Amino acid sequence: MRFGILLSYLIFFLGKILTFRNNIKLIVHPLTKDRLNKKLPLIFVFWHHDIPLFIFFFKNTGYYPLISYSKDGQLLIPILNRFKYGVIRGSSTRGNLNALKTGIKILKEGKSIVLTPDGPLGPRYSFKKGAIYYAKNTGVPIVPVSSALQNKWIVNSWDKMEIPKPFGLGVISMGPPIFIEKTGNIDHKILSVKNKLLDLEKKSENILAKRISIYRKK
Repeated sequence: MRFGILLSYLIFFLGKILTFRNNIKLIVHPLTKDRLNKKLPLIFVFWHHDIPLFIFFFKNTGYYPLISYSKDGQLLIPILNRFKYGVIRGSSTRGNLNALKTGIKILKEGKSIVLTPDGPLGPRYSFKKGAIYYAKNTGVPIVPVSSALQNKWIVNSWDKMEIPKPFGLGVISMGPPIFIEKTGNIDHKILSVKNKLLDLEKKSENILAKRISIYRKK
């Protein structure tokens, strides 16, 4: 755990450097903004490769990410504590029932949770049913979140994790709230939310391309 605490300080200062002077444009759907302003609970979903940026984006919110019992997950705990997150332990492969029960309890208490539907082990852009389950059983909507970065390192990992470089433009997009009905085919619901998250990622990339074009003309 001591190593994890030291790592949390290293990542904190590294994050300050990497996100320094990044001109990030935040785009929030009006219905999502309304729920945020009213401090209503939400289920945020984004792809696993966006974790480095969103650790800083969601810091100090008190949101509850789902963290696996793996060694990598254990190392994240002091980092998340440093950034004032809550934590739900479990994943699609281990501690699943506990994670589902805890997540539902947290949402019913009016707090928000954060999920990476293709984590912790992929495949990339797969969409596991956890977010659908939470939304269906609590009435709390899912909000897709995506990013696009001009300058980044891409890690040679299954998710092609993206680490922001300093001095670049970026876009973070929050889509509209997606409410999940209790009845109906769950596979259809999963595919629908997955496609909306993929579409939001494309929109973020398009908005970033336009921003880069405008800056280059100045």
